[in-house]
Amino acid sequence: MALKLIGQASRTSRHANLGTDAMSPEPLLIDSRKAAALLAVSTRKLWAMTFEELPGVPYVRCGRLVRYCPDDLRQWIDTQRKGKTL
Repeated sequence: MALKLIGQASRTSRHANLGTDAMSPEPLLIDSRKAAALLAVSTRKLWAMTFEELPGVPYVRCGRLVRYCPDDLRQWIDTQRKGKTL
């Protein structure tokens, strides 16, 4: 029984650090709240920009979920630039 407890403790401690490590890589996909924060808009505006405007913000469907790739958001921003660039 002691061996099981040790194994469980190491497993939970290993999973407890997921996503909190300073060296962890950027996630592949983010939810609408994080995407809206990156774009400095509300989640309602992000939804409109994704589904009502053309060209819309690129997104990925995971079943019923809508997720955004941070790299796609950066590329989309570059395509939306207007006027002179320095």
